[in-house]
Amino acid sequence: MLPRLVLAGFALLLTASGARAEVLVYSGSLQRLVTRNDPPAQKRKALVVVDQFQKKIAIVSYGRDPLGKHHDFPVVQDVDYLTFPRGDGKLEDGFATTTAVGTFEGPSGGGYAAIFAHGTRVPLVVSVTGDVQNIQSRAKVLIGTNAGAATTILGAFYGQDTFTVKFDQKHTIEENGGGATVDAAIAHLVGVLEAMGYVTG
Repeated sequence: MLPRLVLAGFALLLTASGARAEVLVYSGSLQRLVTRNDPPAQKRKALVVVDQFQKKIAIVSYGRDPLGKHHDFPVVQDVDYLTFPRGDGKLEDGFATTTAVGTFEGPSGGGYAAIFAHGTRVPLVVSVTGDVQNIQSRAKVLIGTNAGAATTILGAFYGQDTFTVKFDQKHTIEENGGGATVDAAIAHLVGVLEAMGYVTG
């Protein structure tokens, strides 16, 4: 009887932890190259929100351009996640996703898109309940790229965002205090940007 109870309890813990939303918020800088933009290369700021349990990611950049203060339209994407061992004994968080449709030289064109992000795990405070800190090993800095390329009847297009973002403990604790999902967290953060005068564009 005892082994069955133990196994049942363990299964319940796994189910509960897998269903629980727990986001991590990162902020930093981003270098954007988009062939149709003028200028094609731009430096911007960036917000990245990830949930490794639900395997979601959202990347939003913002900055000032000749037409004013703009931020990206927030898009939440599915992403794969795995912890990778390093040769120096440390662990690396890794996020990745890729898509492909057709080929560049196909009759109706084609496109490719990919996100890769990684960072070395260290102990971080991801939430606080009362006086108790929830400390977990997570990436303190995420370095990554979000790129896409396509051919259409309008021609060829290429875009790439290369970002370096650092763990934002204040916003992470704030979002997890309300049990936020990536969708809710990025919507809230974009709302903060819009209160500062940024608009979608």
